Amino acid sequence: MQRFLTILFLFSSIVIYGQKSRNKKTPPLPNLSETGCIKKYDYPLSQRVKNYPFHIADKIMVVSFNIQRDSLNLLQEGKLPQEDDRLKIQEIPEIIPLNKNQIDSLTDILYNYDYESNVGTITHNCFNPRHAIVFLDNSDKVIGYIEICFECSGNQTSDEKIKTGNFCGGKYDLLQDFFKHIGIERGFVIE
Repeated sequence: MQRFLTILFLFSSIVIYGQKSRNKKTPPLPNLSETGCIKKYDYPLSQRVKNYPFHIADKIMVVSFNIQRDSLNLLQEGKLPQEDDRLKIQEIPEIIPLNKNQIDSLTDILYNYDYESNVGTITHNCFNPRHAIVFLDNSDKVIGYIEICFECSGNQTSDEKIKTGNFCGGKYDLLQDFFKHIGIERGFVIE
């Protein structure tokens, strides 16, 4: 009987440890130390969503949109397509509404990551955003947005009341990975 139990134990451990994990691994974080950007704070979700406009938005979405071109097919400054405080859905190829877990991840990036030490303001020569975080009320009117240009590592908010934390270089890498992870596929390179 003891021999049978020993063989059963050995066979069970081989079967258990020999199986491949079906859990999807989280993609590795970019090397933030090179950018001077670290996870500096540990604000809980309950505190992070008190920031404007997270605390009043009924829906939060991540979008990618086409960059604007003029009649000579030259790039113009991108702008989130909207009219009368409503998104122009037909001009936005990718729209992903965020769930609570995704809002947790997004606000963790925005409010818990910062420069390792104090640095000056970084200015950018280009600004052709193709992505945005959009905040909507219960009638789908745009409350505010954060436009992001991953090409030049620039951002712009629709309202100075929107606080995003400092955009250290690594924060753009984290946001780009977040956008891709939730399903945004377009706009990361000039198409």
